[in-house]
Formats: sequence, C-alpha cells, structure tokens
Amino acid sequence: MVNQYNLFLEIFLEWLPISSSGHLLLYSYFFSWCTPLPPVLNYLGHILILPWQCFALLYLCYKNKTSLLRSVRATLHIGWYTIIITFITGIFYSIFKTLIPSAVYSSLLPIGFLLTIIILIFINTDNFSSKKIDTICLQDAVRCGLIQSISVLPGLSRLGVMLFCGKILGFSKKDTIILSLLSNIGLSGVSIIAFTYSYLKIPELIHTFSLSSFFIYSSLISFLGMIAFFIFYYSFLKNKIQSIIWYESIIFILSLSTLFIKIN
Repeated sequence: MVNQYNLFLEIFLEWLPISSSGHLLLYSYFFSWCTPLPPVLNYLGHILILPWQCFALLYLCYKNKTSLLRSVRATLHIGWYTIIITFITGIFYSIFKTLIPSAVYSSLLPIGFLLTIIILIFINTDNFSSKKIDTICLQDAVRCGLIQSISVLPGLSRLGVMLFCGKILGFSKKDTIILSLLSNIGLSGVSIIAFTYSYLKIPELIHTFSLSSFFIYSSLISFLGMIAFFIFYYSFLKNKIQSIIWYESIIFILSLSTLFIKIN
C-alpha cells in the first residue's frame, strides 16, 4: 500500500527549492505514517514527473527565446552538458553518501535546512549576471556537477543548490532556472535506469500496489507541482520568495528540536 501523503511530499516538493527527502525524514519524527517511499516507487514517481518537467522546460525556452528550440546543434550542445552534469553529480553524490555514516545522517538535517535558507536568501536578489544557457561549457558542467553533489546532505534542496550554482557561474536569472530544470530532468532520466534495474531485480514489488492509481495520483501531483514551480519562477524573478524562506526557517527550528530530543 502506497502512503498518499508520502507520495505527495516526494513528488510535489521536487518542483520547489525545498528538500523532499529532508521533509520526509523530519516529519517521520512527528507522524508514524511518514516514511520514505520504497526505492522502486520513488524511481517510478520521478519518471512520471519527467513529461511535466519537459513541458515546463519547453515553455521557459520558448518564453526566453533560448536556442534550445531553434537549433538541433544547440539542443545537442545543451543536452550533452546536461548529461555531464548528471554523471558527475551521480558519482560524487554516491561517494559522499558512502562517506556519511548512516548513524549521523539524520543528525545533519538541521545543517541541510540552514544551508537551504542561506541559499534562498543569497539568490533572492537582482544581482545576477547575463550569461545565457546556450554558452554553457565543459567547465560550467563540471562545476555544476560537483556543486550539486553536496545536495546529498539531508534537508539541502537540489533545486536550490542549482539556483545557487547558476548565480555564482554568472548565468542570468531566467537561464539559472532553465539550468536547474535541465539538471532535474537529467536526474529524473536516471530514474528510468534505476527503476528498470530495481524491477528486474525484484519484479514482484511492482505488483504490491495499484499501478493505475499510482499513475493517476502521481501525474496529478506532478501537474500541481508544475503549477507551484511556475508560481515560484515568477516570484523568483521579482525577488519575492520570502514566504519560502520563512517556511524553511520554521522547518529548520523544528529540525533542531528533533536533534535536541534525540541527544537527550
């Protein structure tokens, strides 16, 4: 049986600069129903996000007149560097995940939330450069992959990290959002491989829930998440993401309280 609340958190928050896995971990201290989804369902959920992410990307590229839609060469250029970012992120993410002992992993939750707050404050400004996504190079891709891999910290938003990355690499605000969305699409694409491997390894897992209900519910959540993403996008352009910063601040305080409870 798939917990619908967990599924909502896992998929919906992927669209926002808020850590979905961090929230699931935090809420598990307060609610017995809140536990991470089985990996095979997590992968499948991310696969179902992919069409909506592609739609959002095409819309933004159209609005911003990005060459991604006007030239096959530009599409291959940007796509190739997206693959490099995803590959580097995957390698170093796995390394960092291995280095962090499972016993202390949850204890790092407040640090992840705090870093997310700092990142959101840092990007909530007009102080962005004018670099276009069309000009992305190998050096940019390597830096993005390395920086994004720190999102292994629980509570640290991967989307937020990529927004931070786009700013320090000199991309414009609009192109920073496109870069972040491209990175998420790359990682969602990896979920296809991960899901296939998990299914071949333990095929009976896929029959433990209603597949049609899962598809319908996940697609609906993805659509709502996309709407939330566009609301964030236009708020981000106007430097009006204070509500998310305040929300993350409350979550940070809650995570500190769970840490103190754990210590005592």
